[in-house]
Amino acid sequence: MSEPNRGVFSFAAHFSRRLEVSFTAERVSSDAGAPLLRHTDGKIGLLNRVASCFSDQRSPLKVIHKLTEMLSQRTRCYHGQDSG
Repeated sequence: MSEPNRGVFSFAAHFSRRLEVSFTAERVSSDAGAPLLRHTDGKIGLLNRVASCFSDQRSPLKVIHKLTEMLSQRTRCYHGQDSG
């Protein structure tokens, strides 16, 4: 098992706010990003913002699932979350 990476990381400022992350836990869950993603999406509509970066080339008459729905499903599956 590798040594935990202890340190403080700063990200570029956005919207006049500074974001700083520090890792101090000995053991953390690999799916910890799923609750953070869900919370962030609920607060600022993150998946809608990400979806707006793509140009959907599908025929609107044949579209069953919106791009935001597919992004949501894929990110939840990636983090081991069910769609409920």
